[in-house]
Amino acid sequence: MRLLREYILISSQNSILSDRRYITEVLCVEIPLHESYPFSHEVQSRILYEHMLLEGFWSDVKEMAGTTKQLFSTFKEVTTDPERLSSFSSIIGKTAKYPIKQMYKLLDTIIDTLAKHEDKFPTFVSWAKKLKDFIKKLVGKVYGVDGWKGALVKTSFALAIKYLWDNVGEMVTAVNDGFKSLLTKLKDDLTGDKLDELMDKVKDFLKEKLSPVIDWVKEKFMSLAGKLVTQFSGIGAWFDWAKTAFKGAKFVLGFLTNPLKKFDGIKGFKAEGVLREYIRKLLNEGVEFIELDSPLVYDRAGNIKRLALCDRSVVEPVQGSDFGFNDDQAWDHFGASGRRLKKPRKGRLSPGVSDVCIIGFLDYHSRGTTSDGKEMWYIDYMKTRSDKGGQKIASQLIDQFYSTIAQPGDHVHFGKMMRKEIGHLKDKMVKQHPDINTIGAKNF
Repeated sequence: MRLLREYILISSQNSILSDRRYITEVLCVEIPLHESYPFSHEVQSRILYEHMLLEGFWSDVKEMAGTTKQLFSTFKEVTTDPERLSSFSSIIGKTAKYPIKQMYKLLDTIIDTLAKHEDKFPTFVSWAKKLKDFIKKLVGKVYGVDGWKGALVKTSFALAIKYLWDNVGEMVTAVNDGFKSLLTKLKDDLTGDKLDELMDKVKDFLKEKLSPVIDWVKEKFMSLAGKLVTQFSGIGAWFDWAKTAFKGAKFVLGFLTNPLKKFDGIKGFKAEGVLREYIRKLLNEGVEFIELDSPLVYDRAGNIKRLALCDRSVVEPVQGSDFGFNDDQAWDHFGASGRRLKKPRKGRLSPGVSDVCIIGFLDYHSRGTTSDGKEMWYIDYMKTRSDKGGQKIASQLIDQFYSTIAQPGDHVHFGKMMRKEIGHLKDKMVKQHPDINTIGAKNF
């Protein structure tokens, strides 16, 4: 009776509990053909139970913040509306279609072609058969769940397939292409030494190209797949699992943004804005400002400091000559008296960066203080790594300098500005920081 009273109370405030499509397509509660609203006590109890389960599951969204909250609020709206749910399920299903097709292509080729020679490839054929059976059963389980729960399970499955394809997709494509070339030589009338020679080539090829796929699928995908149809206590628990399983929130949020693009406008949701934020965070991951002493020698002053932008994803030095980033050996062609030397001799060695992660730097020093104790800063040199142009690195460095080093009332001198771009940066700082006295000598 308590459930019935709650149902009557909630349904009087929420007409959705009398909506047949919501009840049958979202909550997956079957309504007998002979029933009409108001439903029987048994059906009402089932509807209320499933509705409260749904609301409880999504209640974690209230605790989220920023773009994450916006995205998951939209995710809830989409998966709890019958019309949108059908569309979303279709979109999310298509994202897994191509990778699965390519995996089946690989597995079928191994099974169908090498079955006649299984004695030579027992490991590969056995693995292909087991994985194909595993994927078929998994797909059956995933698509056997309907309603809002089914949408979540399909999303988990599509995430896993994308994660799989991001890691082994190129290898699978390479195996499919290489296999095709080898198998054109496998004729029915090929026997004896020629057959053995070809089989050895196929075996070597599979060991080199397919073994990494097998190892990754066994180690990562098989264990991961077991969690795809798990019932989670709430969307927060699901998100925590997904972040751990797929190596970070950005992968999960970035994936969800694409299928939700179609539903822009729900509660102010803008997929493009979320996607931009995701990309911004992704690009900035592992990027940081560091402060150190400059390794370069300047005639105007000693003790030059350096503000550098470090990108930890960069692990190789720049190729070719790039002053400030690679060592630069100067050669003297004239002696102290001014006479030309018969043979040039080594002059000053200007060292490159101390860490290859540095993609841009700003060298500066203090020229002392004013009578009222304000610092007078001088920008000695600013440089972006030659293969990192177009990323507004100089702009980021200047912004950081004005945000963390130069203080209101200080003086900043840009020195001799040899390029228009530096002049534009100086002018921008003049406008953005009127409380800092900024000047520079135009030399362009």
